[in-house]
Amino acid sequence: MIISVRCFLVGALALGCFVSCTTVEPLPVTDAVRDASFVPFKGVTVGSELLSRHVQKRTAFLLSGVDLPEVTNADETSVRGAGDSSGAVYYGSAAAIDRRGYFVTAAHCVEDNPDKLRLTFLNDGAISVRQARVVYMGNPSTDNSDFAIVHVPMILSDVFDWADQFGMEDPVMCSGAEQAGDGSRKHFKMVMSGGSIKALENRVDSGNAYEIIRHSAPIYHGNSGGPLVDLQGRLVGVNFSATFSGGFMKKPSMKYSSAIRPDVKWVQRIIAKDLESQNW
Repeated sequence: MIISVRCFLVGALALGCFVSCTTVEPLPVTDAVRDASFVPFKGVTVGSELLSRHVQKRTAFLLSGVDLPEVTNADETSVRGAGDSSGAVYYGSAAAIDRRGYFVTAAHCVEDNPDKLRLTFLNDGAISVRQARVVYMGNPSTDNSDFAIVHVPMILSDVFDWADQFGMEDPVMCSGAEQAGDGSRKHFKMVMSGGSIKALENRVDSGNAYEIIRHSAPIYHGNSGGPLVDLQGRLVGVNFSATFSGGFMKKPSMKYSSAIRPDVKWVQRIIAKDLESQNW
């Protein structure tokens, strides 16, 4: 049996609602498996800095929901919020791609509350917390276009360049949000994993061309919308789901993770049109 899990990467966050809120938990990928996958990438550098550091500076925590918690403390690898909410709050990730404030993420990360989004990220050595606006949202229910673009009104110090070449078995690394293990439902940390590309699939949705990248880096709980990068720290794609194999008589195990890569020139056209409409 093969089980594809899309929305598990944005886990429901019950803020003050306890038993009245329910969450469908994903099939487990253990911390040990994830941490072991990242070991070969720990010493990799991009210029004068570690690849992990390079990626952290360009990955944002994404919160969305009816009533967002106030961010009370944040550093380069974690964020903590406070406040109660009577509605669900979801968490995911986003990747910075344009210095004029544009990030890419997965469409299912923003579909439920597009008017209630907040990004927390490192910018010019300081933590920034900003309300975000959805510029483009694809179809979150299909592999072909689970992709979105969001914007914050500020200049970004660090953004990803897009990778121009990648192929089968190329090493890739992921970063994304995870609920911290201290028992707090409002505390998140950034986690990383590594693997390699296993399949490349060309798709078209509503006239737009996408490439679906299947890879072996373990992803779960908040990694949706986070970057898939190569060893030079360039953005290969945006993670959106993982697929598991198993069944009633067999312990589930991860089959592969999936990322989406839109046509880069198409993304740039969307940003240019948005900038024009915003009079930047």
